[in-house]
Amino acid sequence: MQRITSLAGTAFLILVIVGWIGYLIRSPMPLVHGRVKVDGLAGSVEIYRDDWGVPHIYADTTEALFFAQGYVHAQDRFWQIEFWRRLGSGRLSEIFGEAPLGTDRFIRVQGWHRIAAREETLLDEASRTVLQSYTDGVNAYINSQQRLGLEFALLGLQGVNFTLDPWTIVNTLTWAKAQAWDLGGNMDSELERVALLQQVGLERTQELLPTYPEKHPLIVPDGLVFEQLDVIAMRSDVLALKTTLNAEGAGLGSNSWVIAGNLTDTGKPYLANDPHLGIQMPSFWY
Repeated sequence: MQRITSLAGTAFLILVIVGWIGYLIRSPMPLVHGRVKVDGLAGSVEIYRDDWGVPHIYADTTEALFFAQGYVHAQDRFWQIEFWRRLGSGRLSEIFGEAPLGTDRFIRVQGWHRIAAREETLLDEASRTVLQSYTDGVNAYINSQQRLGLEFALLGLQGVNFTLDPWTIVNTLTWAKAQAWDLGGNMDSELERVALLQQVGLERTQELLPTYPEKHPLIVPDGLVFEQLDVIAMRSDVLALKTTLNAEGAGLGSNSWVIAGNLTDTGKPYLANDPHLGIQMPSFWY
């Protein structure tokens, strides 16, 4: 009798744990059926999700369209965009401790967030309207949810004091810096050139590597003292950032091809582009 009672108690405990885990995972899931009323939406929007879960957004106005895009992005990917805005602002260490401190420091020195803040002041009216509508959509979802995702719950269980800031236009612009970094692949070779220059001097470096053509635009200003650069630390920071962005591996680059209309089945020209970007999960693209 005691053994049966013990087994029943164990089974009940397992059911409670499984139920709690299920609730933890399922409760933040977004509502993708029915009608939702949100503050700040100017106009009506219809969002249809196909068999693959891809949302198709139909709106009366441009503002409503981008509002809905921000809302849907936050529904499906809020942890991802929260992680990315912290990455782009050099704020990962606030929630992950010392591990990403080098990456945070490197990005702050690069000034991604500062540059994005200056770029916001230069936006034309149409661009600002689109970005603000998107921002309002993200914040509308944030404000409507008590639980934003399993990742946030797991951070809380680890004792992380997580403060969620409203989304801003600068957050969107900042991620463009990270994307641009992901698309630029020659900083490693540039640092290797500096390391070589430090080791063997300018004359021998020029013998080993071709010089920069004089008629090309000057990127590095005159007067920069290469010998003072801490190349080892910089290369370490660059590698850490590439690992975070999953931008490592051979064959990174892009290609494209086009077929004239008189050679296609539709009579229209075909253009295909193949960006060789690092694979991420969830995907880099939405």
